[in-house]
Amino acid sequence: MKYSVENLDKVLNNIKMSSEKALEYCGEYLADKLKEQIEQDSYDLGNYANSITYRTVKPGVVEVGSPLEYAPVLEYGRKPGKFPNLDALVGRTARK
Repeated sequence: MKYSVENLDKVLNNIKMSSEKALEYCGEYLADKLKEQIEQDSYDLGNYANSITYRTVKPGVVEVGSPLEYAPVLEYGRKPGKFPNLDALVGRTARK
């Protein structure tokens, strides 16, 4: 996910906050909302929700996401012809 804010400096002059601090607040807010959404949807152990982080990539850009290897599969789905990790499915099935 990528978000951008235009004219951030003009807005920040009115609220007396640095753009980096505001960007940090935005990243933290987005990460919290994403965690809430993941927890509302079906999840098993909570590893994905707990792995959501944010970081400032460059000035004016914050990145929110998960470093987990399987995060893109959870967000975008699996490519046709690719099979899921069967060991993970057996474990999830046993827990459910």
